[in-house]
Amino acid sequence: MSGKETEYSPGKNYEDISSVNKSSIIKFLRRSGVCSRSQISKAMGLTQASISKIIAQLIEENIVYETGYITGEKGRRSIGVALNTRCKKVLGVRISRRSFAIGLFDLGGQMYESVAGQFTAETTLHDVIGRIRRSLNNYLEQYPDIASIGVAVPGPFNQRTSEIILTTSMATADWTNTNLRLQFGEFPVPIAFSHDADAGALADWWFGSRVSELGTSLVHFLVGDGVGAGHVVDGELASQAGFSREMGHISINVDGPVCLCGNRGCLELYCSTFAFMKMVEDELPMHPGSALARLINLNPRDVFAAARADDSFAVSCVRRLGRYIGYGVVNIIYAYEPDIVIISNEMARGGKLLLDQIREVVKQRIPMVIYRKVSIQLEDDWLMNDPVLYGAAAVAVGHCMESPVMLLGNNAGH
Repeated sequence: MSGKETEYSPGKNYEDISSVNKSSIIKFLRRSGVCSRSQISKAMGLTQASISKIIAQLIEENIVYETGYITGEKGRRSIGVALNTRCKKVLGVRISRRSFAIGLFDLGGQMYESVAGQFTAETTLHDVIGRIRRSLNNYLEQYPDIASIGVAVPGPFNQRTSEIILTTSMATADWTNTNLRLQFGEFPVPIAFSHDADAGALADWWFGSRVSELGTSLVHFLVGDGVGAGHVVDGELASQAGFSREMGHISINVDGPVCLCGNRGCLELYCSTFAFMKMVEDELPMHPGSALARLINLNPRDVFAAARADDSFAVSCVRRLGRYIGYGVVNIIYAYEPDIVIISNEMARGGKLLLDQIREVVKQRIPMVIYRKVSIQLEDDWLMNDPVLYGAAAVAVGHCMESPVMLLGNNAGH
């Protein structure tokens, strides 16, 4: 062949196409709940004969089950089908700057049990991963129906190489430039790694209570020991190919203090738990009448509780925190154009006072036509306890959805 050779995409075997179609149907049922075969056919763009054949296979494999008659279009009755969320279990692992947690979940996000541990500056990377590996192997021995493991970690994180590039305020100092896949090694089931904010975004999308009614683009704004943003569009992470979005290292003050990342005035230096508590503790001596002055070992929940009790100093601190988080939300809206921004993790416990301040800042700093299109909310109460752990489970579940063969064998009833 002379001249420039033509490049062709690799062909697809029937088994590949069948797996893709199964994956699409499973994802659709996971999002939509009980559906008729006709509704699935219309949504997937496949013939009813093809859908009926695939559904029959999934029922035989106990991945999908029939629910009985439902009312469809024009009042017609048809047999509904739904995803058997108990057919498999997954393990979610959350590694944060001072602790880790492991949870056992089903495909619907229900957590059955969990374990957690703390670590300090004296705890080595080898010790932490060794403890996590032992717990994971114990679960795998006890539950033969576990299909995959998801691990969520702070960043910056390179999704392509599973490498933590930098960690700020980490209790152990040896996580920077850590290749997690090499450190964790092999398990009998697949293991997937994710940035913590990305994982939280998946948890909001798949397990949250309000997302399906609010559009197709969601940003999970994680504000805790670190600050990050995870972006999901129509159920898929927008940063799967490379580095996760590091909203915490966007500068909101070009002349501000130097961050460990090398930038100045990073958002994380103003609204993380560490920054918030430093602000509170630095200014508390000037407010001896505050209820906080009578407490020791203060934490953010103490400040939020005092603010709810109308302690004037605590109220001013929460409002200032809201302004800083609001600056971050403004950047998120301009960068991602989301339908919904969900503020998560420890700082989201600031409640209505915090949320009102955030919305006020955003309202002042973006055009009203844009502001009206974005829903800014706090995390669901039940997810707020550990959204990243639920997110790690969502990563593991998503891995199963992409490869339905992982859902075969040892399937439980529904």
